[in-house]
Amino acid sequence: MKVLRFLSGICIASMFLGVSELSVSAAMRIIPGYYEDYTKYLQREVTGNEKIAIKEDVKEVTYNPDNLREKSNLSKEQIYNMLEGNNLQSLADEYYEMEQKYNVNAIFLMALNMEESGHGRSSLAVYNNNLGGVKSKYGGYASFESWASCLEYIASLIDEMYLTETGAYYNGTSIYGVNVKYCIGGNWAENLNTIANELVSKVDNNINTNNIKIHNF
Repeated sequence: MKVLRFLSGICIASMFLGVSELSVSAAMRIIPGYYEDYTKYLQREVTGNEKIAIKEDVKEVTYNPDNLREKSNLSKEQIYNMLEGNNLQSLADEYYEMEQKYNVNAIFLMALNMEESGHGRSSLAVYNNNLGGVKSKYGGYASFESWASCLEYIASLIDEMYLTETGAYYNGTSIYGVNVKYCIGGNWAENLNTIANELVSKVDNNINTNNIKIHNF
């Protein structure tokens, strides 16, 4: 099974300067593809002129349908950019936070919400704030106070009931295992994978594509 991984940002940039000092913050502002969640450091060498190399520790952006516990490593900014033009863009910060809190891949959560809510445009999403086709224990579909509260409910549900070995609906950590009980029958998992692939293709589309590498496994 293909695991989609992107190396985002510029790994190493170097500049030859006629000045002796350059602050880290100033250096960061002139590096394309800079994101606040990345770790950076400066290394200085003196070779006649001042040479400053800026190296970025790059995290791989990942969607692995065989292991939804594997984090996407997306930043809030990347998620926001990925959802440009989508009604769910308002939840960019929440997708990041849910991945950190519940250890469920953020790209999977985005794809699930898009599939189940018609990209936030379905009547269930508009009138019930229900982004996941969540059923009520009293019959019919559940209603939520907000999209954010629905997203947290879904992330918690997937974490505790589907991806934890003691969970009532556990069938492994793959999207196909979740499919068994979350949406019985149909092509739910494949539909989500298609959406996830489209999302991953948008990673860092604001920087030169020469700085993006695709790793297939």
